[in-house]
Amino acid sequence: MMTITALRRSVLLGTLVMSLVAITGCAPASPSSSAPPALATHTPTSSPAPPARAATIQIDGTGLTLRASDGDSLGRVLYTASPDSAIATLTERIGAPPVTTPRAGSACNLPENVVKWGDALTVTYLIDPSQRGPAQFTVRSDSRTTAGTTVESNYGFGSGDTLAALLAGTPNAVEQGDQVWFDLDADQVGVVAIGDTTSGTVLFLDAPESTNQDC
Repeated sequence: MMTITALRRSVLLGTLVMSLVAITGCAPASPSSSAPPALATHTPTSSPAPPARAATIQIDGTGLTLRASDGDSLGRVLYTASPDSAIATLTERIGAPPVTTPRAGSACNLPENVVKWGDALTVTYLIDPSQRGPAQFTVRSDSRTTAGTTVESNYGFGSGDTLAALLAGTPNAVEQGDQVWFDLDADQVGVVAIGDTTSGTVLFLDAPESTNQDC
């Protein structure tokens, strides 16, 4: 049988244990050891590469072929495209802005806009769209290069070459005096090379033009 003294010791021991548990439970929590959140990083976005420049623009009976320096095609600009679209594409690929000059009408022409990249490439279109035919604009090349871009026929001939060389090197070309026509369609519309009657050299290329034109 437990004595009074032993009973007191047991109660005292229980009280001491409870006090220790209470003190431990009230102890402040240790600081968090988790790492601070990582700062968000910003990855700069790269600007899109500029469009490839056209090293060569080739004139044929239905449009222009734009080629890179390695000869790969950068696309076509057809004469049936809108002038605004054609001019925007050519400006982008040539890498230089053109100069636009309005031209009053004459006996042979209605009022038109003349858009030039130097003498190498000229785009001309009627100001009134209702007056245009299937071809929305025409092109002309009076010199060989503009802003580093060469302008020539689809067979590699252009201003400064001889009419004889162009005639010999162009399939199905037709000579009419100081003119050589090529890439003609069923309606006899295509490219014409106008030559100098004295030297026999090509003065300019013009397209699309009809062999039956009056002016």
